[in-house]
Amino acid sequence: MKNIFIVIYIVTAIASTAPAQTSPAFKPFKVDAGFGIGEQSSEPPGFLLFLEPSYCFANKYKAGIRFEQAILSMKSIGSSAITFDYYITSGTAIRTFAGGGYSYFSTTVSGGCDPGPGTAQIVRNTKKSGALLRAGFELYHFRLSMEYNFVPSTYVSAVSQDGEATSTVIYKNGYLGIKGSISIGGARKKFI
Repeated sequence: MKNIFIVIYIVTAIASTAPAQTSPAFKPFKVDAGFGIGEQSSEPPGFLLFLEPSYCFANKYKAGIRFEQAILSMKSIGSSAITFDYYITSGTAIRTFAGGGYSYFSTTVSGGCDPGPGTAQIVRNTKKSGALLRAGFELYHFRLSMEYNFVPSTYVSAVSQDGEATSTVIYKNGYLGIKGSISIGGARKKFI
């Protein structure tokens, strides 16, 4: 009989320390819409706009699809990415996160130096996949993040009237984005 009480006590103690299965503290679906500053080394900053619908699992993991357009120095970079974030802290008003994603980038270079008399620039659009890494925090319906986009380079050639390539310039397209957004949805659930 004494052993039964000991077993019941141990089972009760373990059950009281195990995490309870409760409903999520935050609504799972949300859409982030915002803008930011895009910056490359030794180039003046540009701006970017983005929209990212996402779904949160277990208050810790967020999967989404990000659509972004960046206007940087003499180039335009559009992207669509599959993203994944991990919430490092999720029980307070401030939720910190880190994450990344796999993206498809479409880059067009415009402007640049005059290739000289008798030549013309041939612009090659870059349409390739890349990646992104990011970290930031959320405070209620406001989200602030820093993100680096690994974008393949674009090659621009100057071609003579005979069709011969006279020179090629490589434009590095990777950029750092500092972004702010407003979240529609994803609010903390109200418990009665």
